[in-house]
Amino acid sequence: MAVKALPFDVPDRELIHCIYKNWLALLGSIAANDAVATSLIAWGKNTGETRLLQLGDGAVLYQANDGRGLLSGRSENTFGNETTGLGVSRKYSDWVCRTIWLTKPKQGLALMTDGISDDLEQMDTFVPEVIMKMRHMGRRYGKQWITNELESWPTPSHSDDKTIALIYRM
Repeated sequence: MAVKALPFDVPDRELIHCIYKNWLALLGSIAANDAVATSLIAWGKNTGETRLLQLGDGAVLYQANDGRGLLSGRSENTFGNETTGLGVSRKYSDWVCRTIWLTKPKQGLALMTDGISDDLEQMDTFVPEVIMKMRHMGRRYGKQWITNELESWPTPSHSDDKTIALIYRM
């Protein structure tokens, strides 16, 4: 919603400001620090140009024209649950921004909360494997498969939230 009225080439700082203002407006009477939110954003064009933005924990993994990559707001020196997010951060430098190109089949990205990203052992193969698995499924079966994978998460006693969004070229 926040980006619909903006041109795709809007500078990152202006885009982030618009997202933040929109989020504050949606909160209504809720205090921002009572609704802290990790933000994982992918905004793409039909040409394959895709803007990625992240604030807080979790990760954005991608396989694009320039190879595989990881976008993560967490530094090597932070501990679990030590993060920032909308409602806490007021600095542009807390955001991670990148533009990638998804122009070929089997390229894509996964936006995921830390309930998934913290448990991944093979980050560099996760996106290609999930794309290969899901690209031959219809929407209904793909949704059913990924739901089952999340509900049967292999880490014992793991109770952190697990949310994932996948975007890929057929």
